[in-house]
Amino acid sequence: MTDYGAVERLLKSETPIRGNDWLRFRLLREKVQEEVERKHRNGEPGKMSDGQISVKIFFGNDGEVRWHIWLYCYLIGPQPQRQYVWEAATFSEVLDKAIACVNAWIEEANAEDV
Repeated sequence: MTDYGAVERLLKSETPIRGNDWLRFRLLREKVQEEVERKHRNGEPGKMSDGQISVKIFFGNDGEVRWHIWLYCYLIGPQPQRQYVWEAATFSEVLDKAIACVNAWIEEANAEDV
């Protein structure tokens, strides 16, 4: 059974996203967009939806909260995958995971371009 009290407390809290995590998320989004634009300038075809990022909160029946960051992108990331999902118990943790992956992908792509 869902613990609606825990869900309500989370939603009524000032924000479940703490510190500079919103800024970090915005910077992640900008980094993805810049890389997508760079790939387009280099002549790589893509989709209009490349670089779309969303944040989702899942409330389990046991009251557990899980944060997800979803990235839809044809131009960066391991091929042939097009959708990437990271999951963690807090927004900060899931953001750390997404940032680490995206940074590694961009670093690898830049090394290949040299």
